[in-house]
Amino acid sequence: MKTPIPYWKVKREFERLYQQIWRVFGFFYEPFISKYHDIFFNDRVKITEGLANKKNKIAIILIYQPNGIASSIFNTCQHLIKNGFSPFIISNLVITQEDITVLKGVAWRVLERPNYGYDFGGYRDGIRLLKEWAIDLEYLLILNDSIWFPLSDSDDLLNQMIQKKTDLTGTLNLVKDRNEFSDSIGFLGSYFYLISKNLYESKYFSNFWKNYINTNNKYSVLKQGENLFTLQMMSAGFSISFFNSYYKFSQKIKKQPNQFLFKTLIYGAYIDPDWQLESTQLIESYSASSEWRELAIHHILKVSRKRHFHASFSYAHLYLSDAKYIKKNNTDLFLKSRQMQLMAVAAVDLPPPIDEIAKELRRSI
Repeated sequence: MKTPIPYWKVKREFERLYQQIWRVFGFFYEPFISKYHDIFFNDRVKITEGLANKKNKIAIILIYQPNGIASSIFNTCQHLIKNGFSPFIISNLVITQEDITVLKGVAWRVLERPNYGYDFGGYRDGIRLLKEWAIDLEYLLILNDSIWFPLSDSDDLLNQMIQKKTDLTGTLNLVKDRNEFSDSIGFLGSYFYLISKNLYESKYFSNFWKNYINTNNKYSVLKQGENLFTLQMMSAGFSISFFNSYYKFSQKIKKQPNQFLFKTLIYGAYIDPDWQLESTQLIESYSASSEWRELAIHHILKVSRKRHFHASFSYAHLYLSDAKYIKKNNTDLFLKSRQMQLMAVAAVDLPPPIDEIAKELRRSI
């Protein structure tokens, strides 16, 4: 008997179809809406001076916090300041006076703008202002509140990103055809970029953002923003590096002992019943044999080729990766992933995140 198609998959495909149809119509009217936003920009935004000093490393932090500013946002800003960055907070929502008062203490400047264009719309406005203000900088960090970061006060990711000495540094490289034999660049996840002075001052960087058309279509943001940004900067000859990819994950997994693979399966997150059953069978048949090891690695890599490895096997990802953060995505896979992370923390198999994140993690599931 054939397994019925899961509801989440049907919902995903209908959403994708809707976004693609909307995108076609958007080609005709979105350039005009984007132009309107630019012409009346000063009337549509509000800028507040913060108390943090302006340094030669600026961090654009895009937030959308309709229920009030989460405690973890303040922790992120404090971490950035400690690492020599000046937080430039961009909110895709009007912020209450109470929250503004607190944010000023951990920000260089705060920009409030309409909820238009998702993260790339906010990035575009922030970069526009930095260029208008003629800000001289050594590094521009771009991140958004779709992740919890840092997970610990001692996190060294920002320094490691700088040490790579590349023009565009990201945390996650995403490719369409995942394999274990090459680490070709697809596109970098747009929730965490480090941009060098060389790239920031280039005509290619400036032209990308000048020509980028704001859109409220998620599919267009992905194609015209996240995908195209990496592609254009790479095509222009700028150096690119990243920390995480399917390839890097697969190479690390192959080197782990059986006990680690066993825990990877124990804390695995699944939305596919067949793979969940396969994982259960592997857990129940665990042994120190090379045969079991081969089956376990094959399963982990097979699932990771089709699903997000950092969500399906978050225990292994957080344990092995130098770039540690947790996605706030609320799809079924990521919700299950966070449940498994908390189980691993409770079993002392993963270190606990800072208190603010731990509380928000528990509330998120």
